[in-house]
Amino acid sequence: QNRIEAFVDTLRELEAMLTGEGGGESRVGGGPPWSVHVYTEREGFSEEDEAALRALYPHVRVHRGTGDTMLHDLKALASADLLLPSASHFSALAAFLLSRHALAVIPRPSDYFVHHLAHCPNTFERGHSGLGDALRALVARVEERRGRE
Repeated sequence: QNRIEAFVDTLRELEAMLTGEGGGESRVGGGPPWSVHVYTEREGFSEEDEAALRALYPHVRVHRGTGDTMLHDLKALASADLLLPSASHFSALAAFLLSRHALAVIPRPSDYFVHHLAHCPNTFERGHSGLGDALRALVARVEERRGRE
């Protein structure tokens, strides 16, 4: 499974948790009040990958980082409401820097996130029994915050 498929699978699982079995309007995945930003290195994420992602999530914004954008990218990742990190030290650092009100959802167990699972109550593996409640609480907080803006 490539990175795009893993990302889309995770978003679909999260959307299903919010809409329930009957479907309904998604409250995650792009489009107001949510925005989806994908941060990636310049290599390894092709124009075809971006087109495939945009076909499913037209509002997605792709940021192809470089050494010059690294600090900006880290700050943006760490300020996310919902972070779907890849298995990398850079993503692990961003997840550690998240607000305690944000969520990090990792697709599978990874050595990069062993300490997160033990010490960060806002980090969940996909499929964790508490993720649905945490995600619904996150959506409520974000929508309340956006309503005040």
